[in-house]
Amino acid sequence: MVSISINEVTKTFGEVMAVDEISIDIEEGELFTLLGPSGCGKTTLLRVIAGFYHPDHGQIFFDEEDITKLPPHKRDTGMVFQNYAIWPHMKVFDNVAFGLEIRKVPSAEVRKRVEAVLEAVRLGGFGERTPYQLSGGQQQRVALARALVINPKVLLLDEPLSNLDAKLRVEMRHELIRIQKEFGTTTVYVTHDQEEALSISDRVAVINLGRVMQVDNPRDIYSDPHNLFVADFIGSCTFIPGSIISVDGGAISIKTPWGLPLEGRCTRTDVTFNKGDEVFCAIRPEDFKVQTPSSPHNDIPTKISSVVFTGRYNQVYADVGGTQRVQAELDAESKLKRGDTLTLHVLHKDTIILPVKDDLFAPRIQEIILGGAAAD
Repeated sequence: MVSISINEVTKTFGEVMAVDEISIDIEEGELFTLLGPSGCGKTTLLRVIAGFYHPDHGQIFFDEEDITKLPPHKRDTGMVFQNYAIWPHMKVFDNVAFGLEIRKVPSAEVRKRVEAVLEAVRLGGFGERTPYQLSGGQQQRVALARALVINPKVLLLDEPLSNLDAKLRVEMRHELIRIQKEFGTTTVYVTHDQEEALSISDRVAVINLGRVMQVDNPRDIYSDPHNLFVADFIGSCTFIPGSIISVDGGAISIKTPWGLPLEGRCTRTDVTFNKGDEVFCAIRPEDFKVQTPSSPHNDIPTKISSVVFTGRYNQVYADVGGTQRVQAELDAESKLKRGDTLTLHVLHKDTIILPVKDDLFAPRIQEIILGGAAAD
């Protein structure tokens, strides 16, 4: 196992800035995910780590070794591609054994290691089959076995589950976690799927426009987003605009467009708020509750515009003051319908206050709010 240090890495393609001075430290044995939308730079960064691309600036270290200028075959990495890249004319055993054979490993050792890794990925007895005789999930495990059998220092996975159907993707997530923990290999995983990233990762780097937006464990990425992009990209959020009324320690009060104040908290220690500053409140759908007599502050009077039954909960869309729409996940047993008035409540700790100033994603959030208000 090794640690990985990515130090101020920049990569451009012509005038396109694919990776913009990214610095990340990945711990040994960690399953670390690069998460972001298409074109954000996550796959480019993975290919820089692999050695397929050379950075324009910056360095990559495996432990204390600077591998920035090493060719791919000298970096001791195993890679699983999105399309698996297994050879259709070779049997499973030969596909997995290929990396060992080009390293001139003795045949007896090859057989021992291939059979061991096939057992580890639950393909024992499949060595004589061809790729055409395998399901998509089995082909993915062949690609994983081929990467693991060489005992790489680092395992690199480029959206390995994207070609599988939804149910099989969920099953393979559990398999990937099991295999990665069993081998203990430092792993860098690329995906655009937020649920996938949160479910498998020790830590996640959220990337947008070639920059790291936040690095954290999955729970904190979801519950404590550091900026508007992370709050919007990870899961669902209602964004409520406002301006700062007061700041009292960790409690921040804002004035909302409909007049009632909201109180929340900021997840960042590097931000100072002043009275009058423009902000957004980010609230997750499951954090809205129906008002009760014992509810403290943060009551929001709404009028329901639609109710969608999902089985586990009612997905409720409600309008506030004719200019704002909120999305709430409420009890599936509640008898709610379009046109009902409903006072929602959200706790202080679940109301995340995020600054507008210098946040390039703020105009996009304003578009989302205006689009929601205009939907009816």
